[in-house]
Amino acid sequence: MGKANTVLFEDKYKVKIKDFFTTCEVDKFVARKTGKKSLEVVSVSPDIISTGGTVIPVVNVDINGRFDKAIKK
Repeated sequence: MGKANTVLFEDKYKVKIKDFFTTCEVDKFVARKTGKKSLEVVSVSPDIISTGGTVIPVVNVDINGRFDKAIKK
């Protein structure tokens, strides 16, 4: 069984991922360790959100229209 990406990160840099509060903190840390000015974070695709490794499609919803329809306005 393979290790999770955060475990590999922790092994490589000898840190605990829970000690970071934002992706910006991780970015600055890795940039400092690698000697780069900053890392480039790019979107994998414009229609997905990545949350903790889970990829979820984004859906555009007319919430006002749905609400009006639900209350039969």
